[in-house]
Amino acid sequence: MVGLLDDEPRGKAVINGLKTGTSRGSVDGDPHFIVRPPGGNETLCFNVQQRPGVFLNLVEDPETGITVNGELVGKNKDGGTDPAGNTYIGRLGLQSERLGVKVEVTTESITITSGAHESVRTWNKTGTQTQSGLTLSVLDGGRVTVTMEEAGTFVIVLHRPLKKSSKHRDYLGLYTEDSHWLSNRTRGILGQFYSGNRLEISAASSASGSQGTEATLSVRGNRIKVSGQWRRDFHTDAQRGEQVFCWFVRDGGKVLMDGKEEDFLVSGLYEHLC
Repeated sequence: MVGLLDDEPRGKAVINGLKTGTSRGSVDGDPHFIVRPPGGNETLCFNVQQRPGVFLNLVEDPETGITVNGELVGKNKDGGTDPAGNTYIGRLGLQSERLGVKVEVTTESITITSGAHESVRTWNKTGTQTQSGLTLSVLDGGRVTVTMEEAGTFVIVLHRPLKKSSKHRDYLGLYTEDSHWLSNRTRGILGQFYSGNRLEISAASSASGSQGTEATLSVRGNRIKVSGQWRRDFHTDAQRGEQVFCWFVRDGGKVLMDGKEEDFLVSGLYEHLC
């Protein structure tokens, strides 16, 4: 799933902290986060290591009332993890307090709740449903789009092991689009990058051996080494995906995020950050 860059232009690229355009972010795999802050063309990637059963706050905007949380599950069908302790996103909760709507997405079904009304859809039944300002579309190929009125669009991808005999379980990926609808107060592991901090990538150069292309990242007064990697983006093709180059930040949770990983843990699927 991860490759190394063979040839990347040298020089300097600046990621502007001003909210001048639509940023994108995703969480997929075990789990891999990919973010592209607004105002620049550079993409950053990092991992988050937490135990199964933990709920991650991915996006929270107190102005629009949007919250997106994800529950981690063990990578294997029996609920266990691999030797590295990797996990998957097994359940997602999307909520709009303004619209009074909640969407729960699992690897089996999609449930929309509005007041006392509940509607359940399955992944194999394609179609579009509009309810209380929310539009949900189940698409061919294991993709769901959720558009909340004046709050942007989220794409959820269902991954199933290619071999039924695989010991790994089904899992979900989340991709954000149209994040410019969200306010500058947006938080969460992904949401904090929508308005952006000033990040600078400099001194990209080819390194010998297995390290591939390396560069220096400046963020919040810290300068750290990052390495060029290829990762897959599945938001338009849930089966094959497309290769995306990013600068991988080791211990990204400690360096990139506005706080520790533990600051983005919540107690439930629709709970808020403190």
